[in-house]
Amino acid sequence: MRNEKVDLSLLEKAQRGHQESLSALAEQVREDMYAYLLRMTLDAHLAEDLCQETIVQMLQSLPKLEFTNVKGFWAWMYKTALSKVYRQSRGQKQARQHQQILTETGGLRSFRLQTHDGAKTLMRKELSGAIYEAMSALKLTHRNILTLRCLQNLSYAEIAHSTGGTELQARLMFFRAKQSLRHQLASRGYKRKEHLLPALSMFAVLTAGKSKVASAATMVKASSLQVSAGTAALGWLRVRSRSRPW
Repeated sequence: MRNEKVDLSLLEKAQRGHQESLSALAEQVREDMYAYLLRMTLDAHLAEDLCQETIVQMLQSLPKLEFTNVKGFWAWMYKTALSKVYRQSRGQKQARQHQQILTETGGLRSFRLQTHDGAKTLMRKELSGAIYEAMSALKLTHRNILTLRCLQNLSYAEIAHSTGGTELQARLMFFRAKQSLRHQLASRGYKRKEHLLPALSMFAVLTAGKSKVASAATMVKASSLQVSAGTAALGWLRVRSRSRPW
C-alpha cells in the first residue's frame, strides 16, 4: 500500500534540494517500492537491489521532473521500478527458490503463529505454494497489473498513468490477468472462483516485507477484483476471437 505520508509539499521541497525532505521522501517510499519489486521479481535479494536503484534514480531525477499531484509521482515510481525489472529479466535469469520467499518475508511464519490447528496450517502452506507458483507462471504484464490493482491499491486511472495506456486498456488487461491467474490456480487444484481472493491475500502476506506482515492479510479488497459487465463482455469477446482458427 502506498505511503500516504508522501504529499505534494514534501515533493516540492525535495525537488528544490532540501536535504531533510530528500531523506524523508527516500525513507517513505522505500517500503512500498520494496514490496512492489518483491511481487514483481519474486526474489528478495533482487528486489532489495532494484529498490535501491529506483530510489537513487528518483533522487537524481527529482529536480527535472514535474508533478501536478502525488499520483503522478507514484506513477513515475512504479514505471521506473518496472523498467528495472524488465531490464533484469532481459539479462541473466536467476534461479528462484520457493523456500526463500517464504522464509525471508516471514509470511508463512506469521500464519503459523495465528493458529494451533495443524490442518489449517497445512492448508495455508499448500495455498502459499500454489499462489507463489501461479504468480510465477504469469506474464510479467499480468503480474504487474494484478499487483498494482489488488496489492498496491491503484485505481484504473492511476494504472493507465503508470503504464502509459488508457483506462479501458488497463481494465481489459486486468480482466485478462485475473482470468490467467484463475487458470493457473485451477491447474494447481484451486478451481473455484472463491479461491482467488484468499490466494491473493496470501500472496500479499508473503510479499509484504518485514513491517507489514501483520496487516497484509487485509490489504486485498474484494472490490479490487470486480470488473464491469461491459469490460468482461469485451474481454471475453477478444479472448474468443484470438482462439478462432481463422
